Amino acid sequence: AMALGSLNSVEHVDPVDPERRAPTPEELATTAELVARVRAIVQRLPDAERTLIERHYFGDETLDQAAASLGLSKSWGSRLHARAIERIAKEMRSGET
Repeated sequence: AMALGSLNSVEHVDPVDPERRAPTPEELATTAELVARVRAIVQRLPDAERTLIERHYFGDETLDQAAASLGLSKSWGSRLHARAIERIAKEMRSGET
């Protein structure tokens, strides 16, 4: 899950880039909407693709670990990942949720 930070913090200093300002509530809402859309699309993926994406991006597994946990070779896991990302991108472009 993505940590969105506190909405009521008056001043936020990014340790990597001190000049960067805190995101506005509108930006946080947009980010949350995008995450919700991606998660909805992921739920509609075929089982193996969905599991691979969930374990890698929403779990704490490397792509290789996620593939291995599904009994897939590294190369097949990589192909499945590419196919899943392609499907997600296509749905995001089409504007469906």
